[in-house]
Order: sequence, then structure tokens, then C-alpha cells
Amino acid sequence: MSMMSLGSIKKLRHMFYFHVGKMVGMFMIFLSSDYQEAASAIIVISFLIKYFPTSLLYSVKSYWHRHFPPKPRLLTSEEYFEEGARETKAALDDLRKYCSSPDCAQWRIMLKLNDSKRFAGFVEGDSHLSDDEVLDYEAYAFSLERNLKPNNRMSSTREDLEISEDDSSASEDDI
Repeated sequence: MSMMSLGSIKKLRHMFYFHVGKMVGMFMIFLSSDYQEAASAIIVISFLIKYFPTSLLYSVKSYWHRHFPPKPRLLTSEEYFEEGARETKAALDDLRKYCSSPDCAQWRIMLKLNDSKRFAGFVEGDSHLSDDEVLDYEAYAFSLERNLKPNNRMSSTREDLEISEDDSSASEDDI
């Protein structure tokens, strides 16, 4: 009768024979190899993988993450603006839903507002910004772009103080 027909190995003596058979097989692999250093490394690695306690692995991993936490991924400016637009749109939609719901005291809110028609338009689906506010924002952003040009020079040099050709020709005409 073969060992496979009996099912799993339950007797301690059979387990011992099974482990001895595995050891003999590993030893024969080691002796039959021409490159015994690699064979011994493979055997040691296979034993470590088989019998290494997983709790020790998890404790080393948690220690490593506690002392060397992974660096958070920072958003690029494009992703930042996309996320800002997406979140703003979602928040405005939630505010519209709340203002349209019966839970909202709309008349109390309208008494506190300067422009109640604008609030009513917003609740009905109009934009939360007026055209004038959009134009003012764009003009402000444009003025910031013009004022914040990159300057690579660290300090003023003699080149900064020299008169350019345009300045010199204008000053000669004035004289």
C-alpha cells in the first residue's frame, strides 16, 4: 500500500521519515551540483523561506515603517488645480442640495444676505460667481504673473546699472 492512499501523514514516525527524505534529497542536490556555493545558497534560502517565522517578519516590517516612513506623494500643480476644481464643484453641488432641501431655513438665510436674488439664482443652478468677479480675478492673476517674473540674479551687478541702447538714445534726444 502506498503512502498517498493513506491520506495525510499523522504518525510522528512517518513525519520523521518524510523529513529525513527531504534532507537526503537536498543533500543529493548539493552533491550533484558543480557549483556548490550556489547550491548551498539555494538550500539555505529554501530552508529560511520554509521555516522563517512570519511574526518576526511583520515586526521587522513595522519597525522599518515606524523609523523610515514612506515619503508621501506630493501633487503636481496641475493635479492640485484639478483636485481643487473637482472638490469646489462637489462642495457647491452639496450646498445647492442642502439649500434646496427642507432642512435648510432659506428665509433666515435670505434675511442675512445682501443679494437675495443672487442666492436664489445659485440655488436654481446659476454660477456662484458674477461676471465682474471673474473679470476682477483674471485681471488680478494677470497682474501677479507680470510682477512675478523669474529673476535668476542673486544680487545687483554692474550690468544691472548700465544704460541700454534704448535709454541712451532717448536721453540724447532730450539733450
